[in-house]
Amino acid sequence: MPSICRNCYVTLSQSGITTGDKSYSPNRECSLCEGMWDRLELLAYRSLQTLYQRKYEWNSFWVAIRFAGGVDEGRKLLRSYIKSALRTKLTDIISNDAKRAARKDSPDILITIGPNHKTEVFSAPLFIKGVYQKRLAGISQSKWMCQKCAGRGCFECDFTGRYYALSVQELIGYPAAHLFQAAGYYLHAAGREDVDVTVERHGRPFVLELTDPRLRGLNLKQVEKYINKYSAGLVSVKLVEYGTARDREIVKRAENHYKMYLGTIRFRDEVDDKELLVLTSKLSGATIAQRTPFRVLRRRADLIRRKYIKSFSIVPLNRRTAKFEVVCEGGTYVKEFISGDDGRTSPSVSEILGIQSVCTELRMLGVMVESDKNKGFEKP
Repeated sequence: MPSICRNCYVTLSQSGITTGDKSYSPNRECSLCEGMWDRLELLAYRSLQTLYQRKYEWNSFWVAIRFAGGVDEGRKLLRSYIKSALRTKLTDIISNDAKRAARKDSPDILITIGPNHKTEVFSAPLFIKGVYQKRLAGISQSKWMCQKCAGRGCFECDFTGRYYALSVQELIGYPAAHLFQAAGYYLHAAGREDVDVTVERHGRPFVLELTDPRLRGLNLKQVEKYINKYSAGLVSVKLVEYGTARDREIVKRAENHYKMYLGTIRFRDEVDDKELLVLTSKLSGATIAQRTPFRVLRRRADLIRRKYIKSFSIVPLNRRTAKFEVVCEGGTYVKEFISGDDGRTSPSVSEILGIQSVCTELRMLGVMVESDKNKGFEKP
C-alpha cells in the first residue's frame, strides 16, 4: 500500500483499521484523502463565499465529498472512512462559521467537494403542493414543442416552435420561479388532461418543483395571489403547503388516483331511457380493459391496462345526446371508454349499446390522491 498521511492513519486507527504502515507521506501526496485535510478551512471559506455571493436564503446544509476514481475495492473501503471523517470536520467548520445546521434529509443547500478539490454549491429544489383549475380549453398541461422542428420554428407550427401557445406549466411555474428567483421549474401533476379538456370544481393536485431557488419560505398566500393574477383567469391555483421530493413521487403515481369527469355523449342512433339505465348498472363498479388508444399510440407503449370504474351515471338531453358523470381510476382514457376505440376498450358505452357513441365534451371535476380515496371528493 502506498504511504498515507498521518491524519488518514489516525482516522483509520480510530475506526479499528490497521494499515501496517508506520511511515507517513505528506498530506498533499496521500492517496486516500488527496490532500484534503490541510485544505478544509479553505474549502469551507470557498463554499460560504459562493453562498453569500449568490445571496441564497438558507437555514440548513449538507456536505458531499467525491474522490477521483480508478482505485481498487480495498482502497474504496478505506476511503469511505476518510470521507466520513472529512465530512464531519468540514461540516463542523461551516456550521460554526455560518451558524447554520447540518441536515442530511432535505437540506436547503448541498455543498459538494469533488476531485482536485473542486467546490460546488447547489440550492436544493423547492417543492410546493397545490391544486389547479384550467378554465379554458386549448391550453396544454406542459409546454408542447413542435416535434417536426424541435422548437426551431417551421410551417407545421406556424414558426412558433410549439403546438400550443400556452401551457398550465408555464402559467404556474414562470411567476413562481420569478418570485423565488429560481433557475427553472417543473410541474408534476396527478395525471394529465387533454388540451381540449377543462379542469374545474375540485381541481387537479400538483407539486411544483423549483430548481436552484435563491429564496425560500415565502408566504404561499402571496405567491398564490401573484400566480392567479399572472394567469389572468386562464388557470387558477390554490397553494396548500411546502412539500418534499416524496410528495412529487406520490402525486405522479396514477394508481393512487381516482378522477371525476363530466361530459357529453352523442349517439349515432336514437337511444331510450331504458338503454341508458342498462349502461349505469353495467358500468358502475366495472373493470375495463384498455389497449393504448390509437390517438396516443405514437408516444405511448402499446399495452393493455385494466382500470376500475367506481361509478357511472348518465342523464338524457334528447334521443341522441346525454350528459354523463364518471369516477374512474387514474390513467383511464375516458373518451375511449365512451367510444370503444374500435374495440380497443372493453366494455365501453358503444359496445354495451351496440351504437356508435362519441364524447363531444369533457370536463375534469377533480382528482383524489392516495390518502383521500376513502373520503370522496372534497374541496382542498
